[in-house]
Amino acid sequence: MHYMTKCSGSCSSFDSTSAEWFKISELGLETSDTWYQANLVVEDPANVTIPSNIEPGEYLLRSEIISLQLAVSVGGAEFYPACIQLSIGGSGTGAPQSNEVCQFPGCYTDTEAGIYTPNIYNPPINYTFPGPPVAAFVNGSSDSDSNSGSGTENPAATTSPTPSTGSQTCKLVSSSNPAGLVVKRGANSRPRHKRRPARRWRY
Repeated sequence: MHYMTKCSGSCSSFDSTSAEWFKISELGLETSDTWYQANLVVEDPANVTIPSNIEPGEYLLRSEIISLQLAVSVGGAEFYPACIQLSIGGSGTGAPQSNEVCQFPGCYTDTEAGIYTPNIYNPPINYTFPGPPVAAFVNGSSDSDSNSGSGTENPAATTSPTPSTGSQTCKLVSSSNPAGLVVKRGANSRPRHKRRPARRWRY
């Protein structure tokens, strides 16, 4: 899953403990018994497209993997988040609604669907993603987005990625792009990622 939150001013000094995160992407089962995570196991990149209609500003992007092999027991799910910060230009107006945001920690509970999955090995698998739904404006259906369906491509976002460490929240400082990560905007964008070691967090 990929979440974003808009920083109040610079992300380098933003207190993310009160951040309101909205979801822009979620990927789970590709077939009835094949998970998207199988692509990551063979070191394929995890691609995400920043909505071309998003309002400009400073943002954090949270990329999160939830590992479910032990989620048949309460508290068994494993969380692997990583964050980068983005400076987004353009003239978009897309933004999430109040029912499409959550905070970390607190976005999930140990017993909700998608976190506690006692039947994950029993086909047919019906997986429910945890957290809020993907924000409506991402697909151009939000009233807050006056540019939806216009086909106008906004300028690409610039990124300054830094892994988060020592915290369950994402707070980042500027860097010289040590991870080689490029994130672009719009339907035709193809971000390029380099794999980074996952850290285990438990909420």
